[in-house]
Amino acid sequence: MKTSGLLTLLFAFVALAAACNKEQEPDPNNNNNNNNNGGNNPPTETMLSCKTDGADWQSDTTNVVAVMVEVAGTKTLTISGEAADGSSLVLSISLWTGVEGSFPTSLMSFTNYVAMAYTDTSDEAFSAPNINNAAATGTLTITYWDEEKVSGSFSFTGGQDDTSDTMTISEGSFSVTQVN
Repeated sequence: MKTSGLLTLLFAFVALAAACNKEQEPDPNNNNNNNNNGGNNPPTETMLSCKTDGADWQSDTTNVVAVMVEVAGTKTLTISGEAADGSSLVLSISLWTGVEGSFPTSLMSFTNYVAMAYTDTSDEAFSAPNINNAAATGTLTITYWDEEKVSGSFSFTGGQDDTSDTMTISEGSFSVTQVN
């Protein structure tokens, strides 16, 4: 089984975050309840979709999960989904302050560390960033965030750990109506 170390790490993080996540009470001193939506509408459905090397990909809506963990005022948000064919996608932003915006992938970052990974039906993993593949880059954009719901878009070129092979993930979008 060939699985990217980054993908394994991201899945382990999702499991750990789900186990450690505690429901947070709204801050009574914050009139907008951390709603940084900038006028965008909240998502009304849960979905995760993109194009993988030009082919449509859609996660089964029952297999889309968003987990947010906050430690010392810094958030980590992970969104993952699996399609009916067993392929999967993981998006993660760590060292995040909870503001909306566009965030590039980076191997070294002191804020907004973004990692994305796609695993195809052959269990071939493509991730960005990727220490062995400089072409592996991308951007995660969060257009709505209110501590309970999140939506946005993404695109990346994923690289493999052990080859120079890449896969283009484009026209990605996500919306989750219940962040855990």
